[in-house]
Amino acid sequence: MINPKRGEIWQASFRMSVGQEINKDRPVLVISPDYMGLRNLWIVVPIVHWKKDRENWPWFVMLTPDANNGLSKKSGADGSQVQSIAKERFIEYVGKVKDPEVEDVTKAVALCIGFDPSSI
Repeated sequence: MINPKRGEIWQASFRMSVGQEINKDRPVLVISPDYMGLRNLWIVVPIVHWKKDRENWPWFVMLTPDANNGLSKKSGADGSQVQSIAKERFIEYVGKVKDPEVEDVTKAVALCIGFDPSSI
């Protein structure tokens, strides 16, 4: 049964994209609160391969592979590509990240939309 929760990593399909949008299957981090799934839409941040030059980009959050998150290589959550996706896009559960990492990714998204998380 597919029922993504905040902080989980899922493999998702991004087929049928346009322009520079992701156009392949890719892991995503669910950042929406669990009650948002009632509409069968979840807010996610794509996870991409980590590159050294991205460490200074504040909208990228590095995720190091471990037994809990299911990642196989150093990766980054790209806050600039946040989006809502339907239940049908989720393929399979990969793992889960720690709460502080979810918060870091949420702050990266806030930065991308011009919100200062320190103002809360």
